[in-house]
Amino acid sequence: MERNATTTLRIEHICEMMRDFRWQRGRSDKLLAEEWGIAVSTAQHLAAEASKLVAAEVMDRDGVRADIGIALKKALDGSLAEGDWRAVAQVAKVFGETSGASAPTKIEAVVSDGAATPAAARTAMLEAFGRVTPPVAADDAAPGDADPNPPAAA
Repeated sequence: MERNATTTLRIEHICEMMRDFRWQRGRSDKLLAEEWGIAVSTAQHLAAEASKLVAAEVMDRDGVRADIGIALKKALDGSLAEGDWRAVAQVAKVFGETSGASAPTKIEAVVSDGAATPAAARTAMLEAFGRVTPPVAADDAAPGDADPNPPAAA
């Protein structure tokens, strides 16, 4: 749907209000309708359009990751400048975790009954982490192995 310039400007104005947390549901639409000389229902429709646009901006995965990265970098730089080493350690830990730069977590799995078969290993991993790989064909299992595709735990 093509919009005229006034409608586009009004939607952008409402977007800015929403981004700045100045939009108040049930109140701002009435105030803008009066200010702009339009029906409240028209202002509500414009607000619905603006809400969709702002939600798309806010929920964009790459955009959110960038915002978090920028905020963490700013917090880290500020903590370093102030010499707040506790804050530096805390922010650096979160920054590392969210960026994937932290060291991998060591995970040990032990088969308690001593049956070190591929099926037993798959069962132990399934119990520890849930299904993380596609199901294995039944004919991949060695004779005597447990069910290679046990049902997922509820």
